[in-house]
Amino acid sequence: MSEVLKSYRMAVRCGSAQDPVGCEGLANLTAMLMVGGATKHRAYKQMLDEFFEMASGFDAQVDQELTVFHGTVHVDHLARYEKLIHEMLREPAFAVDDFERVREDQLNFLRVSLRGTNDEELAKEVLYTRLFEGHPYGHHPVGTCAGLAAITVEDVRAFHAEWFGVLTLEAIAPIALPEPRQPVGIEATLLDKAEARGVAMSFGWHIPVRRGHADYPALLLAQAWLGQHRNGGRLFDQIREVRGLNYGDYAYIEYFPRGMHEFEPDPNLARRQQIFQVWVRPVVPGKAVFAFRLALYEIARLVDGGLSAEDFERTRNFLSKYVKLLLKTDSLVQGYAIDSAFYGTGEYTSYIAEGLARLELADVNAVIRRYLQVENLHLVAVGPGIEEFGALLKSGAATPITYEVEVPAEVLAEDAVVAVWPLRIGAVAVWPFEQALEG
Repeated sequence: MSEVLKSYRMAVRCGSAQDPVGCEGLANLTAMLMVGGATKHRAYKQMLDEFFEMASGFDAQVDQELTVFHGTVHVDHLARYEKLIHEMLREPAFAVDDFERVREDQLNFLRVSLRGTNDEELAKEVLYTRLFEGHPYGHHPVGTCAGLAAITVEDVRAFHAEWFGVLTLEAIAPIALPEPRQPVGIEATLLDKAEARGVAMSFGWHIPVRRGHADYPALLLAQAWLGQHRNGGRLFDQIREVRGLNYGDYAYIEYFPRGMHEFEPDPNLARRQQIFQVWVRPVVPGKAVFAFRLALYEIARLVDGGLSAEDFERTRNFLSKYVKLLLKTDSLVQGYAIDSAFYGTGEYTSYIAEGLARLELADVNAVIRRYLQVENLHLVAVGPGIEEFGALLKSGAATPITYEVEVPAEVLAEDAVVAVWPLRIGAVAVWPFEQALEG
């Protein structure tokens, strides 16, 4: 670790789950104004100039149950840096002009960055809002467009006074969370976006497993074998490598935003309720339903057949090394320590290493059968021709595909099974993509 840089990371058990109804986005807007606005002693431009001179900065990350303020500075500037961050956290000005600027930034993130230009992240985030509809997690941490538009600067000042008075994890008790509704059959939310080049899909369902749960290490191993983020896996191999249908396919048992741009997860996205999620990167419209079927087929095969002894050992060995790469900086060490305190586990790498070491193949296969399934889930798809996509889903009609290159006979034989894989479709909603995250 660095001897010339010092990292700061302060967490409070408060996030978008505490947003008042009708003001979705208030927690995030408050935090972003704290780090992106004037203090009672300096204009925002003065703050920027000070940080520039120190080659540093200070930022915030808001999720459903945690808000974290963090930054890193050279040790030569500690006193100056600490004075600035104290002002930002304890004496924010919440000036009206800063409020309007930052709120517009958050609205632009929802409308332009996420909804307008990032179909894959949009599908992933809408999946969460649909699975947690009517729940404190039921909106994006940045909020909704309607919620942000309704917030006033007085709301921000009041939220800061109520929730950000003491910046420690223990200062606020966890809020009560209701049990979310599980999907019945394959429910779908289809976002019609004519200008998109392909159909981006994410699907998933609720799981009771989180860090600290007895089944967490085994489910983590199963997820890694099925689809480790940016590191391949069975879904990647079969959908991309064998059939060339898209760029990548991954599975998750914890919230993992910004996957388009990151190779490793950020810390401090800790949640007491999680979902099992599969991300299917864009597929040409004519092959999208087949790709969805193929992902379900592979999960069903895993449930029925389990992992082999070889796959189990190889994946356990990979994970044992991979988790050590997640703590590359002092800031990340601090972040994972906060998460360990949130979940009540030991130090992260030791917790994972010890959990993996205790596993037997039978344990993992039992956990796979316990939590993985393909009957009751929610699918979100964003792309062109979405009405036809929905009609194919509901009809249950076969979706055979063709290739422009020669394909092995065993793949074609498997494709014939996948093309007619049964889809027990429940409720289907078709929206214009502009409706997503609107509120």
